[in-house]
Amino acid sequence: MLFAISIYKFGKVIDPPPAGINLHDIGAVERFYTEHPIFLEFVLAGHVIGTFVGAYVTALIAKNHNQLYAIIIGILCLGLGILDIVHFQHPLWFDITNTIAYLPAALIGGYLGAKLCVKKQMPQLN
Repeated sequence: MLFAISIYKFGKVIDPPPAGINLHDIGAVERFYTEHPIFLEFVLAGHVIGTFVGAYVTALIAKNHNQLYAIIIGILCLGLGILDIVHFQHPLWFDITNTIAYLPAALIGGYLGAKLCVKKQMPQLN
């Protein structure tokens, strides 16, 4: 979550919203998205990188079934992404990419986390 918020903030630095925009007004935010599509790319990057990092860390922490927990993270993030799509009006390209990107990001993050976890395992003492 921290990574996603950091990327959102970076997007606001690169393409700041106009002065005086009410970010609590859904219509104003939707107009900003359509006028500044670059910001949506930062939102999408935040979703994907946040899911990847969450699945990666989960796979590192989990003792067993690393991929399963990573997939659960991906499904939870997908659910939140679907809520975002339902709540805000986005361009079609964003809706499709946003929906597709979560599970691959979680699978890759979980795979890499599990690989690192296996490499660092200590031998069992009997």
